[in-house]
Amino acid sequence: MRLLQEKVRASGGGQGHRFEVGTLARFCLRAPDGAVIPVRGRKTRALLLFLTASGARVSRESVAALLWSDRGGDQARASLRQCLHELRQLDWGGHGCPIGADGEFIVVEPGRLALDLLLIREKAESGDLEGLTAALGADRFAGRLVDDLDGLDNEFDQWLRQLRSREPGETIDLLLSAYERRGWAADVGAARELLAAIEALDPCREDVARLQLRLEQQAGEREAFDRRWARLVLALQTELGASPSAATGRAHADLQANWPAGAGTRVPELAKEVAASRRRRPWLVPGLALLAGAAAVGAISWAPSAPSAETAISAPPVVAVLRFEGGATDQPFLGTGLWSDVRTALSRNTGLRLLGQVTTDAGAKAGFSAGEWKSRAGADYVLAGTVAREGGTVRLTVDLTRTSDGLLLWRESFAAPLDRQSVISAGIEGQLRSRLAPDGGRRAIDITTTSAVLALYSEARGLLGSGKDEDQLRARRLLQKAVASDPNYAPGWAALAEADYRVNSGVIDDTALREEARRASQRALTLAPELADAHVAAALTEGLGTAAALQRLRTAVRLDPSHVQAWKWLGDALARQNDRTAALTAYEAAVRLDPLYWPAMTGMAEIAADTRKPAIVDGLIGTAARAGAGADVMAALRGYRALAGGDLSGAVVQLSRGGLDNAGRTQPAALLAWVQALGRLDLVERLHKVVECPPWYPALLRGKIGPPASVDGKAISPAEFWMSFYFSHAASRALFNAGETRRLVDIYRAGFGDADRFIEETRRTQQLTGLAPTLAMALTAEGSDGEARYILRAAEREIGDPRGELSGEDLADLASIKAAQGERGQALKILGRAVHSGWLPGARTKPTDLAEEPAFKDLRSVPAFESIRRQVRTTIMRERAKLQAIAPA
Repeated sequence: MRLLQEKVRASGGGQGHRFEVGTLARFCLRAPDGAVIPVRGRKTRALLLFLTASGARVSRESVAALLWSDRGGDQARASLRQCLHELRQLDWGGHGCPIGADGEFIVVEPGRLALDLLLIREKAESGDLEGLTAALGADRFAGRLVDDLDGLDNEFDQWLRQLRSREPGETIDLLLSAYERRGWAADVGAARELLAAIEALDPCREDVARLQLRLEQQAGEREAFDRRWARLVLALQTELGASPSAATGRAHADLQANWPAGAGTRVPELAKEVAASRRRRPWLVPGLALLAGAAAVGAISWAPSAPSAETAISAPPVVAVLRFEGGATDQPFLGTGLWSDVRTALSRNTGLRLLGQVTTDAGAKAGFSAGEWKSRAGADYVLAGTVAREGGTVRLTVDLTRTSDGLLLWRESFAAPLDRQSVISAGIEGQLRSRLAPDGGRRAIDITTTSAVLALYSEARGLLGSGKDEDQLRARRLLQKAVASDPNYAPGWAALAEADYRVNSGVIDDTALREEARRASQRALTLAPELADAHVAAALTEGLGTAAALQRLRTAVRLDPSHVQAWKWLGDALARQNDRTAALTAYEAAVRLDPLYWPAMTGMAEIAADTRKPAIVDGLIGTAARAGAGADVMAALRGYRALAGGDLSGAVVQLSRGGLDNAGRTQPAALLAWVQALGRLDLVERLHKVVECPPWYPALLRGKIGPPASVDGKAISPAEFWMSFYFSHAASRALFNAGETRRLVDIYRAGFGDADRFIEETRRTQQLTGLAPTLAMALTAEGSDGEARYILRAAEREIGDPRGELSGEDLADLASIKAAQGERGQALKILGRAVHSGWLPGARTKPTDLAEEPAFKDLRSVPAFESIRRQVRTTIMRERAKLQAIAPA
């Protein structure tokens, strides 16, 4: 569905010979003339919906896993074949079935099938107001998309939930953009019909209501004006337990105040009754569920006039939520749990932004004044609180201070039973929503648990961000205890998946731990498909190099624009797609929300170093200094500044000034900068001491030993051999150079079985482009030339157009691929380009001596290659000599 807007533009709009797959009511397939075509089987309908929404080509395996996840592979494939047969038997008007299939993929013929949402968007883009209103049909929507396809399969149910979290909200955003752009309000009658149809799609859309109220006021239709206001008040009360936002209230009051002469000012009885009901039952506001509001923020991605998801951090006020003081001595987790609960509730309001936790904690520790919160951290407001326990009740008193002048804006106490403390967080969110959020926002969901589970979760979340191995392990244990106590607590499952991901970052990829993370993320998504943390966890387990992960992270920042970690991971994912401009924007969004969140800063700095743009790092150094960053972060940034200027020796010097702890080990913020600097200088023994890698690792990097059979007493499985960020390149290189090509191929087949699985898994872990040349060379040596060529083509496609802005590492990988394909001239040209850009091999993915790279074995006597090889070695020795002169080891 995320490509729907691109399909609108590509189609040109208004095509009259496509079959329409209806989603706004029950599933329906319509012929180009509007006739309904019966589709008998529910799974067949689901298959047709998924294929139409997904695009031109999907794999059989992914479809089988979506619709028959509870069946074995053979049975699922047989069921899929049966559904495809049913689709071919439908009446396709003499043009043949638009769906074809081979042994691996299912293909939809372009231009033959379209979702009704796509057709609606096309009419909006083309300016066909009459056709658009007819296509919408105010009586067509059934309350949610394809209401008759639930319960077919857990995986398909999850896919439907994700579709419904985006639609019809994102289509509404595009329709409103077209409404404003094309001036449709000038035709009051037509505009009224269109807005009524849009209202039917989502009665809680306040932006739609404001447009309708303006129309009725301009037309002098007082009764229609009052009815529309009453409908909005009732819809918000019924569905969200909320009232119209301050912005909508002001618009309503302004329109009333400027009513044409002679009109009355009565308040509709229905609105009076709703208001009276709220006064009688004030607990409704904080206590009702926090319903998902993807429609309220959908303009981030698809509407042409709206900013993209990567740039959607600007106007909303930024609130620093300080950790609450006090709490009962026998239950110290109360304050921590309530603070976490309040922060989570506020993060779901898209009309607010929360200052990142790292900067908030640092500012509180430093005792920032109101002005310093504004000037140094960028916070507009500070929320502080004190917790007290009174028998079986917990009481939280909170203060809201404006940082621009230090004025205390609001103070209030909230109380609730210990087992219902989420009522407090909901109440605080409601107060801040009405006071601060420009458009009120819409809250996602209300997720509750016991105070004890909340305390376990809160402590674990704090540990996860430390970067220390022991903290990750403790966080994982706490979260396992939390989800065991409350198996329905979705944030706990999402955090457990993240903890598994972080723990699984050693030398060898742990497939069992990876599978545990995958199950935990899926559990979180099943329980709460609109929880941003669940989408982040799923992205991490799917692999940041995949398109699926990129979509997950875009969904996460749409659901929670204050999610600093999601913005950072989005930057990582975009960088791995070679979209560095968008990656920098995502990282910048994270840094703006949390100026001391070093993972986002170092992500930006890495891109700056790769692309030789030191000005980016200069800006980060200024931001970090203003916010009060520690010596470790400043050392890491200054190290990256030197790397961006091509000064390897200077990078080591800068990193030594704060980038090491008292034991001489790297600080977490400086880890990757150390790896880059020392690896490129061929100081792998020193690197071993700084980053504490296994004692055999430097010898493996240098090709002096073969790969070990086990690590930390655990045998390395065939799949794990190929899936490790630190281990796999050097291990496969060592076996090839030792002449053990048969063993290398055997490990590959035992781990993956075939090329497609190898490509899928190594792409997920961002290993494909570096490993493919060595494996292909081994396969060729063992007589599997066709398989080798297939893997190399996949790796080449992964890198993209060589004429684009590729990093030095990408160019070096591409040179290896070309060499393995036998294109020696192209390989040398690309390798020369990489070295000319300042790239140096870092010993991990490429050996310091390029002659040891398996793909380059046939280039070893070629003068141009030997020239590049000498140039690399000369640069390394020159930088090492400078380092020795500046800072002897």
